[in-house]
Amino acid sequence: MNVITQLPEVNVSANATSNAYVYHWLTGWMPFIAIDAIMATLKLANCAGSVAVAPAIQYAANRTDKPSAPSAIAGYTAKASDNEYVVKTSDYAITPSSNNYVRLGIAVKCTSGSLGTADVAFQPCFLQLGRMLPAWAGHLTATSAVPIITPITAMMPALNLTKVQASIVIGDKSGNISVDLVARTAAASPEAPDAWGSGLLVAALTADGESNSGERAVTTTDKMWVQFGISIACTSGTPVQADITVILSIRQAT
Repeated sequence: MNVITQLPEVNVSANATSNAYVYHWLTGWMPFIAIDAIMATLKLANCAGSVAVAPAIQYAANRTDKPSAPSAIAGYTAKASDNEYVVKTSDYAITPSSNNYVRLGIAVKCTSGSLGTADVAFQPCFLQLGRMLPAWAGHLTATSAVPIITPITAMMPALNLTKVQASIVIGDKSGNISVDLVARTAAASPEAPDAWGSGLLVAALTADGESNSGERAVTTTDKMWVQFGISIACTSGTPVQADITVILSIRQAT
C-alpha cells in the first residue's frame, strides 16, 4: 500500500557530556522497504551549554537485535538554539538498499565544553511505496542438481510491483546446497501461471547464516499476478537439506 505515515510527536529531555553523539530513539523499528523520503519537525527549547541536536537514523539488515551503527541523518546541520526546524531528506540522505528495518530519533552532542542540554520535540512522517510480507519458514530438501521450488507466497496482484527484497536465514544445512529466490507470474488466471523464472539473487546461497538480497528487479509487465518461491538444489552429492526462513518486502512504486 502506498501511504504517507505521520507518527506522533515525542518529547525528550536530552543531554550530552562530550562531542560524541548520544542517541535517543523516538520510534520503534519499522519496515524500511521503499521509504525514499522522510520529513520531520524538530523543536528545541531550554537549550543550555554547547548542545547540538540532529535527527538520527539506524538500520537493521535482517534482525533488529543486530542493527548497524547509528548516525545523524546525512546532509542536515545540527541545531543549537531554541526554535522550530524542518528536516527533509530524500535518497541522498537515507539508505534503503539491503536493510529490512529502520528507526528514527535524535542525536545530541556538545560542540564545546562538557555539558549540553535541551528539551526536544520530534515528529517524523514518511512516504512508503511498498510493504513487508509475513515471514515464511520451512525445512527443505533436494536430491539432485535439478532445483526443487517451493512457493513461499500466494499469488498476489502484480500492479506496480517493481522490486523485491529478501531476508533469508539458512540453518542446520547438510550437504552441498544452492538456495535462490525465484518468481513466476500469471497473465489472467493464477491457476495458469507462467514457468518459474531464474534466480533473483546476485548469487545463490550455499552456507548457513543470514543474508539480505537488497532490492532485486522483478518484471511483471502485462501480468496480473506474481508469486515468489525458494529454489533449492544439490551442487554435488545427495541429498541436501536446510531450515530456511524468508522475510520478503516488495516495492510498489510507479
